[in-house]
Amino acid sequence: MSRQALGSVLLGVLLLGAAPAARALDANVDAGLDGPAEFAPLPAPLESVRDEDRGALEVLALYQEPLRSAMLEVARHPQTLVGLERAQAATRESFRQLIEPLPDEERDQVWNLVRDAALIEALADASQLGPQEIEALTREHPEEIRSAARAVSREHPELLRAIAQLQADFEAEFEALVRGVDGDGQAAFRAALAHPELLEILSAHMHLSVLLGEAHERDPQGLERELASLANEVAARTASAREDWIRALDEDPEARAEFERAAEAYAEEEGIDYAEQTRSAEEVQVALWVYPYPYWFGFPSFYYGFYYGFYPYAGYWWYPYYHHHHFGFYYGPRHHTVVYGFPSHCFLRWYFGSGFHHAHYPHLSRRFARHHGAHRYSHDRVSHHVERWHWARGPREERVRHAVDYAGAALL
Repeated sequence: MSRQALGSVLLGVLLLGAAPAARALDANVDAGLDGPAEFAPLPAPLESVRDEDRGALEVLALYQEPLRSAMLEVARHPQTLVGLERAQAATRESFRQLIEPLPDEERDQVWNLVRDAALIEALADASQLGPQEIEALTREHPEEIRSAARAVSREHPELLRAIAQLQADFEAEFEALVRGVDGDGQAAFRAALAHPELLEILSAHMHLSVLLGEAHERDPQGLERELASLANEVAARTASAREDWIRALDEDPEARAEFERAAEAYAEEEGIDYAEQTRSAEEVQVALWVYPYPYWFGFPSFYYGFYYGFYPYAGYWWYPYYHHHHFGFYYGPRHHTVVYGFPSHCFLRWYFGSGFHHAHYPHLSRRFARHHGAHRYSHDRVSHHVERWHWARGPREERVRHAVDYAGAALL
C-alpha cells in the first residue's frame, strides 16, 4: 500500500472515531456561542477603523505613556515602517539560515542568547574568553542564559561572530532608515525597537497605522484623549471578564469538577507536577528576566504556531512564556478550589487543539463557550481560544476533519 493510500485509510479511521466526540462538542460548545454580533461604534477620530483592525487598536491603546506617544509618532511615518519591515524580513531569513543546521537544543540556546544584543556583541568580540570571563559577563543573567553562553561560545564561536555581524548590519540599516525622519520620529522608532510586538502590530495593520498617523497630525490631543478612554474601557472589560469567569466556576460545581479532571489529565500528558501547579499562589516566588526576542531576528517558529494563530494581537510570541500556573486555580485549606484567573495558553491549546479533550468535559466546554458568548471582545485567553476553535472549524462537514488535524498530522 502506498504512503498516500495508507494516510487516507488512517485519516478515515480517525474521522470515524472522532465523529461522536465532534457531535458532543457541537452540542456542548455551540450552545454557548451566542454573543454580540459586532463591535460597538468608535467616536471620532477613530470611527473609520475597520472591524479587522479593532482588536489591534485596543491593544495599542493599552500602551502607557510615553510608549503610546512613540507609537503614534511611528505611525506618522508609514514609508519608514515599510522599509523597516523589509530590512527585518531579510535579516530574519539570514539568521534562520545560520541556525537551521543546529540541533534543537543548541538552536534554543542561540535564541536565548540573542535576546540580549549587548551580550552577543561581547561574546563575539571576545570569543576566546575562558569560563571565568564568560561567567563574569553573564553574572546578572539567569542560569539558562549563563549555560547557553558557555556552550555556544565553546562550540560555535564563528556562529556568534556571524550573528553579531548580522545584528550590526541591521542596526546600520535601521539608522539609515530613521535618518530621514525628524528628531521626534527618530526617538520614537528607537523606543519602539525595544518593543518588537509594537512594530509588528503597526506593520501588520498598515491601514490602521496610516489612520492613526493622520489623526495624530490633525489633532494629537484629541486622539490621545480617545485612546486613553478606549484603554480604560478595554481594561474594565477585561477585568469584568476575569471576575465573571471566577464567579461562573464558583457557581458551577460540575464544570469546576471537570476542570480539575482536565487539569490532572493535562498535567499527566505533559509531564507536569500537578501538585506544584495547584499550590497557593502565595507560596510561589518567581524571579523574572524580561528580554524579548529582538525585532531584527524575529521569534522561534514554534511560537508562531503556538501563540500567533490563537492570540494574534498581544505579542506573547516575542516573549518567552513561562507558565508557573497553568490552570488559574489552586487548592486552599481543606482542599477547597480557589479560582483566581484564566487557564494558560498551553492548557487551552491542549483542550481545544488536539485529542478531542473538549469533548470529554461537556460542562466545562459549555462554560468556556458561554464565557466567550458574554465576553467575545474582552481579549482574555478563553474567549480567544474558543473564537479561534469556532472560526477554524468552517462548515459542518469540515469540523471533524479540523478536529483531527493535530491527531493525524504525525501519521499522514
